Amino acid sequence: MHYRSLSKSNIGMKKNILIMGGTGKEFHVFSTYYKGQKQYQVLAFTSNTLSEKTIYPPFLAGEEYCNGIPIFPEGDLFEVITSLHIDEVVLAKSGLTYEQVSQLEKKVRQKEVDFKLSEVARHMLALSKPVIAVCGLDKGTGKTAVVQAILRETKDWGQRIICKHPHYLENEEIVRGVCYEEKTPLPLFWPDKIKKEFQDHWNEEAIVYQGFDQVWLRDQFQQEGDLVIWDGGENDIPFFKPNIYITVASATALSSPSLFYPGRVNLELADIVIVMSKSEEKLSLSLFEEARTINPKAIFFQGFISCESKMTVVALTDNNQDTLPPKKEFLAVLRRFKNTILN
Repeated sequence: MHYRSLSKSNIGMKKNILIMGGTGKEFHVFSTYYKGQKQYQVLAFTSNTLSEKTIYPPFLAGEEYCNGIPIFPEGDLFEVITSLHIDEVVLAKSGLTYEQVSQLEKKVRQKEVDFKLSEVARHMLALSKPVIAVCGLDKGTGKTAVVQAILRETKDWGQRIICKHPHYLENEEIVRGVCYEEKTPLPLFWPDKIKKEFQDHWNEEAIVYQGFDQVWLRDQFQQEGDLVIWDGGENDIPFFKPNIYITVASATALSSPSLFYPGRVNLELADIVIVMSKSEEKLSLSLFEEARTINPKAIFFQGFISCESKMTVVALTDNNQDTLPPKKEFLAVLRRFKNTILN
């Protein structure tokens, strides 16, 4: 595949940016920082979920991008870097290891192009309503079960809004945002797993939002909700600044937490860490020594899925029956945070 080559005279002296993504975070990074910045011009996105080029629409890109912004398959990354004279590649992906990030940076810099990670604090939007973020250290950790447990324990917090991490499927329309309430028809081509997650949230009387314009979504939340629960994708950081930061991890991942990007950041910032296991048997705290060094202030819990498909959360204890932290149930911890953020 060949792309039209642009020269510096074609595009002026702005710094030419390419944002690598695949789960929608690339658009969030663009809209919360690069959009409207006169010193930058975002010439392209890449996505690991696409097989053909598509367009990030003009109505989201803004008036500076009257034709939108092209989104290329990630496999075309280096050809796009050359053809569009990219100055800097910004990584806005999740579900990687730090080794994979290092290798990618090495290949990009070999093209004499700068490489940077998207900054954490810069892209967290502030809300006037309380936010509970549920994120992962690694992928496939059981975050949805944790969100369901939170919904069951926060019925007296008012109207709960679930903000699901945007996902982008092949040939799916890129929309500003959609409010999904009970009985809202879901796209037929969505995987059954995603449809079930929405139905489970509705069963707990929650409204679900999803979309690619988080600034617009923020305005909706502040009008409609009393509590926002961020349901993170893969092991990405939350797009909204949380009052309660919950990181979910598998026991295997937590024994070597520094491997995971950007999941390690979720561990560093967590107020609560829930280690998911397959049974009620207590996990040994010795597995988590590195994690406890990284974030000594976090409250560690063990979670497991019951035969009724509901999550049970218990405090982690060591062989001497001492607890880490002091013995508190998950509900009590949530209530403590509630009293802090609502009063």
